[in-house]
Amino acid sequence: EYLRIQTVEGNQLWFNSIGSLGTYQPFLRSAHLSGVTVTKVTLTAKTLTTHYTLVAATGAVTEVADSLGSNDVVVTYTSDYLLPAVYPAPYNDTPTLDETWGEWAGKSLVDGTYTVALYGVVSRTFSQSGENTSYSGTSQGVSRDFLVGAATEVVPYAVISAGTNCYRCHNDLYFHGGGRRGFDTCINCHGSSGFEDRPQYVAPNAPATARTPVSYRTMLHKIHRGADLPDASTYTIVGFGSGTYPNNYGAGTFETIEFPAMPGGVRNCFMCHGATNTTWQGPSDRSHPTQQGMAARTWRATCGACHSSASAQAHIDAMTAVSATGAESCAVCHGQDRPWAVQRMHKTR
Repeated sequence: EYLRIQTVEGNQLWFNSIGSLGTYQPFLRSAHLSGVTVTKVTLTAKTLTTHYTLVAATGAVTEVADSLGSNDVVVTYTSDYLLPAVYPAPYNDTPTLDETWGEWAGKSLVDGTYTVALYGVVSRTFSQSGENTSYSGTSQGVSRDFLVGAATEVVPYAVISAGTNCYRCHNDLYFHGGGRRGFDTCINCHGSSGFEDRPQYVAPNAPATARTPVSYRTMLHKIHRGADLPDASTYTIVGFGSGTYPNNYGAGTFETIEFPAMPGGVRNCFMCHGATNTTWQGPSDRSHPTQQGMAARTWRATCGACHSSASAQAHIDAMTAVSATGAESCAVCHGQDRPWAVQRMHKTR
């Protein structure tokens, strides 16, 4: 579970420590002949300014001249992150997605299990025949669970049994221009309720995509259904993009995506969630335990991702209370052991 990065002159190592606490020790090592036993390792301290520079605000570490050479480097990185008393706003926050989508911005921090993730990116340029090709050397993400408040037992993330489930179909996971790699890196941001795609207040020329969450429970369901999605021709996610302001965005559509697992296609929930995982049989409640005003509409966010036709959305609306509670009645028919339970409707045939 160690982060592997190559350090050479002029390149930067990026340490992402959103919500992190404590000390993490990724290490770098050179290949050696098969069967050779490493019996001794000698470490020499490297000092700030003399051997490397650090931009504390971003975590960027840059080698000074060739002070590290081709030697392996052991890096200990400690964040000075201060755990807040309330939850911050998710990325690209707008009033479109609120607490009914599970957003907890401004609500008190809840005791329990939290996860910190770490990954590294090295920018590369390959020159050949007068042409330069730039690309990113990106590490797999690694994560660590830790406890907050009065919690005494770590409860691991369980909605996806293992990030390696992705490799049943994907050879590897590279996104955002190759700057993000692996499930542990992706879930660090896309596991946040209320996380939206890039809004027009950040990229003015981007298309308006109101109510477009990019949290996994909505986005991944829609992407994997792809061409079979009722709104496949119009479903668009606005991302970072490589242009400059006000064209600093990219728009992605997924109407050509086909889920390859057969038979049953996207009914094969276990392909992503895990063979013995049952969390997919009903969406997890995203309501804050003490400060929720309107109930979190988890069925809309999760099931409504694929059931996105006008009639299906109207049915979801009809099954959601218009009173101050805003509660959903979906579980009455679609909950476990009910007549139209999710596990029955998603059974492969």
